[in-house]
Amino acid sequence: MLSFSYAKQFLITKPTLRTKIDCSSFTQHVFKKFGVALPRTVREQASMRVEIQRKVQKADLLFFYVPERFPTNDVPGHVGIFIGNNTVIYCLPSPSRVLISNIYTPYKKKTFLFARRVFFKQ
Repeated sequence: MLSFSYAKQFLITKPTLRTKIDCSSFTQHVFKKFGVALPRTVREQASMRVEIQRKVQKADLLFFYVPERFPTNDVPGHVGIFIGNNTVIYCLPSPSRVLISNIYTPYKKKTFLFARRVFFKQ
């Protein structure tokens, strides 16, 4: 299972990855550490795995739209990892930093699109 302590080590620090990190490369990097290969982009990650119809669980991917990034607001432009207690860990690309925030902030509630569940090998 995903270790959130691994993901949290990047909080408020410049990531030590070889290139600049964004939200989808962050999720890709964290899941890769635990043997799960995710695609590189937000839209590719959103198109795979199982869509969640009910309650989200730890390690689910949460997808959000970014206002004015795409012609419509139904296109995912941001992804984070649900870590429990109504919180999500994610990366902002500029300046590159990892943050944790509540999923029920007005902005997150407004821009949330859907969640996807990633399955781990037993």
